[in-house]
Amino acid sequence: MQTYEYDFDPTEWTLPAGVPEDVAAEECLLATLAEPGNEKIALMELAKLSVEDFIHPSHRAVFLALKENIGAGVENHLMLIKNKLAEQGQLTLVGGLTWLMTLLGKEGVRKPSVLISVLHEKRRRRQLMRLGQALIDKASSGEPPEEIITQSQSDLKTISETGRSLQSVSAMEILHKMASMECLRSGTKDRAGWWGIPALDDLIPIPAGEFTVVGARPGVGKTTFLCQVACTSAERGLNVLIITMEIPKEDLEARLGAHLAYVGMKSLKDGTYSADQVNAVGRHGSTLERLRYMDPSAGTTWASLEAMIRYEVDRHKIDLVLLDQLDKIGRPPVAKGSNEAYSFGAVVQGVMATTKELKIGLVLLCQLKADAQGKEPDLSSHADSDRPGKDGGLVVHLWRTADHTKAIIQKNRNGPGEGRVLTLDFDGAHQRITEADRTTDPAPPQNIVKSVRKRPNP
Repeated sequence: MQTYEYDFDPTEWTLPAGVPEDVAAEECLLATLAEPGNEKIALMELAKLSVEDFIHPSHRAVFLALKENIGAGVENHLMLIKNKLAEQGQLTLVGGLTWLMTLLGKEGVRKPSVLISVLHEKRRRRQLMRLGQALIDKASSGEPPEEIITQSQSDLKTISETGRSLQSVSAMEILHKMASMECLRSGTKDRAGWWGIPALDDLIPIPAGEFTVVGARPGVGKTTFLCQVACTSAERGLNVLIITMEIPKEDLEARLGAHLAYVGMKSLKDGTYSADQVNAVGRHGSTLERLRYMDPSAGTTWASLEAMIRYEVDRHKIDLVLLDQLDKIGRPPVAKGSNEAYSFGAVVQGVMATTKELKIGLVLLCQLKADAQGKEPDLSSHADSDRPGKDGGLVVHLWRTADHTKAIIQKNRNGPGEGRVLTLDFDGAHQRITEADRTTDPAPPQNIVKSVRKRPNP
């Protein structure tokens, strides 16, 4: 018989005291899943596990070999698992065939899911211990507390999802909800935001549980669009969070004030506004209380932004998040064989998952390709990646022509309106957008001083 030399003795492997583990449960689980005839059970249960659920190095190797065999349709057999370990270069490291025979000869159980729950709990405890040590190290290193807190919130969220199992729901749930007169929708409100443009509000309400994309080339008016959506939604009673990584916070404040009180933005920026104009903004106190904003630096990762959003949703009951702009988010490192589009797509996937879980509205402002200037945009016009257009539940593009700006409804997963084009007028001084075919301008708020000039009718 061939013998193997190895530099690791599984029987002498030890852990530092206090580390959460259940090596016996790991052994029993692997023996159960590797038992001949248990291939179907193993296929289902292995999907709930990851290598991090096992603390013993040899058990990790056997788990990976068994998972690959089961995934390829290979039947359970001691020698086939041994061959897979040898193919992966792990057989000598786990202790050879003799050790493998001892492991797989352990007594199995009828309900492996019970052991899986035990291993999930141990893994979570280990993760919490590592997070706690990382917090100590970072706090003593001089890193800004805000960054430490934000990253820790994201890490805690990841730990909380460890081992979360999905279960099917009977379609009878539809009847049960209807019998209780429940609304069959994501979120608690009939919409997660308002455009402030009647035609858009009628056709394409901003949804909860899936993100909305507003795409345009630079200088077309995305930020004005953002301000109008934010202010209108807050005026309608929604709690709104604006995250801008492009414009300074002070510029955003001037834009929001200009929109709310129909005050010229220039006077707000110059500080030449009057006491009456201060009062005009003050009359929108309830709306201002429902508006929140932050300006993280460009390059902030989605993990950090997600932690910020989760905190705001929990603390301030945010209904709608407006993110300006998607391409400024820091992207994960590009692995060998991947590209920037793949990295960008990973960010979009994270955005989609978070929006679905929190059941909030999320509007993303995105850049469109500059090389398509002068050409009407479509879903392939997004810079960096086409994922925003593919994954967004609602996609609106802004396109500036010689005479007007057009809003093109490119996609509406929840209803009609696809292909509809609206012609818009932008009032940059007051950060307002109206439909170009209106017969009169929107009246400014009451009691605005005479120094605030009303635009002439077109």
